Amino acid sequence: MRNRIKKYLVAVGLFSCFALLTWSVALADYPAPKFKAVGIFAERSRTRFWAFITGPSPEDVASFTVTGPSGTFDLQTSLSFRQLGLMYFHAEESILEDGSYTFLVTDGSGRTASVVKAFTYDGTVPQIDPSTMSPQSGAYVETTTPTLSFDPVAGSDVYYQVFIENSWSKAVWYSSPRTQNTSYTVPQGLLQPNTPYWWVVRVWDKATDAQNRTVSKRLYFFTGTKGLPDITNNYIFSFRSAENIGNWLGVANIGIANWDMDYLQVTGPDSTVYDLAKGEARFYTPVLYFDTTDTSTPIPDGTYRFEIQDDEGNRATATQTYANNPVPAVSEESRSPADNAYFDTNRPTFSWSPVEGAGTYYYQLRIYDYDQSIKWYTSERSTETSVTIPEGVNLPSGSSYKWQVLVWDTAVNNLNSSAQRTFTVSASAPTVTTDPASSVTTTSATLNGTINPNGASMTYYFEYGPSSDYGSSTPIQSLGSGASDVSVSTTIIGLSSCTTYHYRIVGTNYSGRSNGDDVTFLTSGCSSSSRGCFIGSASWGH
Repeated sequence: MRNRIKKYLVAVGLFSCFALLTWSVALADYPAPKFKAVGIFAERSRTRFWAFITGPSPEDVASFTVTGPSGTFDLQTSLSFRQLGLMYFHAEESILEDGSYTFLVTDGSGRTASVVKAFTYDGTVPQIDPSTMSPQSGAYVETTTPTLSFDPVAGSDVYYQVFIENSWSKAVWYSSPRTQNTSYTVPQGLLQPNTPYWWVVRVWDKATDAQNRTVSKRLYFFTGTKGLPDITNNYIFSFRSAENIGNWLGVANIGIANWDMDYLQVTGPDSTVYDLAKGEARFYTPVLYFDTTDTSTPIPDGTYRFEIQDDEGNRATATQTYANNPVPAVSEESRSPADNAYFDTNRPTFSWSPVEGAGTYYYQLRIYDYDQSIKWYTSERSTETSVTIPEGVNLPSGSSYKWQVLVWDTAVNNLNSSAQRTFTVSASAPTVTTDPASSVTTTSATLNGTINPNGASMTYYFEYGPSSDYGSSTPIQSLGSGASDVSVSTTIIGLSSCTTYHYRIVGTNYSGRSNGDDVTFLTSGCSSSSRGCFIGSASWGH
């Protein structure tokens, strides 16, 4: 009897453990953590840890630590990078001990990922002379793809990196590869027109696993052309702010840099003056200058006068009318998806029910970075209650974001915002297609392919050779983090005439590698006999 009871209890225990394990795994309905990029470095008298991961959202990260000779440190969410997404970061205001440091991230289901990085302090990395940097501070570069250059440091085997943030340091807009080049052109689609930025040159001790760096002085540039001040794009609206009323007054796309403004202000109908001294850069629109107030009662209805004067005495004025008329918010229960959702596309769809109340209301979907430091996307105002993020927004995959719904009145004077919800775009390997070769000669050919990066920065190359074992490959090329098909090509030379070659395209990002199908081409230079169709000579009699 005792044996039967003992066996029964063991069986129940095993079943319970299995059920608990099965339940735990079932709860892990998001990808396991995985590192995109990670590092440790010293700069001046400080040490920094940084990491980009895929998999769980910050809500589903149970812990993120770095452990080494100097102790254990916690990484927290930080700025977002336009090309990579959300960064985790920790700063120590001292130089840490040399040795190995282990990065360990654990998700809510107990799954882990770890990387070990070596650190050796070297305080001899030289710094760029800022006088050699071009453009210099205050320049109007008149393009969103400026070329940034500088003189190399003397006598050092070092690597350079150009780094761009907006003037208010709310996000990283461009971070170049670490190379020994001294000139970098910013890729298209990263910077906004008529917006101020600052840039620096970082000097690193290594191209990969760099551990020491110096940073140049910040220099500022404006992506527009200096013209007369323009404040025709002006706005006034009120919004609910906790128990009070928030008020926003601002202008966009004014045509000059903030360092060339004498003043930019708004005067209300009660003679209150608002200085538009704050600035906000967004990933999808030129810079806005604004002021906000938090009041217990609405600002006065009436006409507001905007005025700007630049450093040369040029002035411009404009007016805007305002009337307080509070609008309802969308129902939180009607919103989809739920908070902390995961998508396998960086073009997800969001929806909600129309608000209740008399009158016409307009909606916008707004996407922030996870820490709400910068806005990634805001849809056009519309009566539609569903929005799919369009092509060109290019949310980096493997990163987390916030979304909310804005409700506007017809005059665009009054706003009500929903709560913010988290969503994560899961990482996926790039999609690649090997296309037919072109411009084939006796000794060369152009290899073609089509790539969809699926929202992650990636590299690609072609493998080729006399068989499907290939044996040769083209240089590795970098591609951005878009979500649309991109045609790429590379010309190869030194081929043998009248030879069949195999080739395929290969794409890689932090989520994995994708191989295109095997395709063949035949180089020219074959004799008629080698083509398998020989016609002998003939004489025709009379």
